[in-house]
Amino acid sequence: MKLLIKAGADVNGKGTVTGAIPNIPDGLGWLPVEHVASRDCREGVEMLFPLISPIPNVPNWSVDGIISHAKVKHTKQHRR
Repeated sequence: MKLLIKAGADVNGKGTVTGAIPNIPDGLGWLPVEHVASRDCREGVEMLFPLISPIPNVPNWSVDGIISHAKVKHTKQHRR
């Protein structure tokens, strides 16, 4: 949650105009849930999980699957 707030999400916002949109990636192609998951914030992933659509390249569609996927994606991007 802190990451979403730090990224500019309006905690008091209603709808998609002022709040973070959970299915829209950032400029690097990362979804909000992937940012949270890459930092091993299980609570954040659990909160976002019911709000997001399945990510096509995440074979294990679960909280643990998203966390594993995001950690691998984070490692791959930082090797470049």
